[in-house]
Amino acid sequence: MAAEREAHQKTREFFKKLVGGLTDKQLQKVVEFRQNVLRKRQELKQQREAEEQARLEQQHREKEQAMVDRLKQLSPVELAQLSDEERAPLWRLLAKRSDLGTT
Repeated sequence: MAAEREAHQKTREFFKKLVGGLTDKQLQKVVEFRQNVLRKRQELKQQREAEEQARLEQQHREKEQAMVDRLKQLSPVELAQLSDEERAPLWRLLAKRSDLGTT
C-alpha cells in the first residue's frame, strides 16, 4: 500500500512539473485533448458492447432456428421419446411460439 501511495505521489509530482510550464492556452489544449481521448474511448467501449450484444442476439436467433428446424423434423412420438434434457427446451419453445403449432 505504501509503494502504491509513493508511486501515486511521484506521478502527481511529475504531472505538476509537466503542467507547471504550460500557458493557460496550452493547458486548455491538453485538457481538451484528454477529454477527446476519454470520449473516444467511451464511444469505442459502447460500440464494442453493442457489437457483443448483437452477436449474442444473433447466436440466440440461430439457436432458436436450429430448435425450430429440429422440431419440424421430429414426429410427436420422437419428441416424446427424447430425454428430459433434450425435450424441455423444445417444449418451452413450442409453448412460446404459436406459429409452430403442430409438428
